[in-house]
Amino acid sequence: MEDLKKKNWLFTYIGANQDVLAVARDMGIDHSLNFMSSGEGTRAMFVKEKRSRKAFYDKLGKGVSFSLAKEEQFFVDEKGEGEDSQS
Repeated sequence: MEDLKKKNWLFTYIGANQDVLAVARDMGIDHSLNFMSSGEGTRAMFVKEKRSRKAFYDKLGKGVSFSLAKEEQFFVDEKGEGEDSQS
């Protein structure tokens, strides 16, 4: 994974019913999203994932650097503001 990160790959981790932040960090992943394991939680997770991916691609289309620094956040809320989360 570290070799791919050097080639500007971006990794995210999405999970439920676990310490998502700890698991992601153990794997060397900087961007994580936890969701509730329910029908509504799953739906909300996919909405947020799609919105976040679109915002990321929009940045790429504007010539913004491909990679995100650790302090930048991949997952965004309805306003487009970053919110990688543990809960």
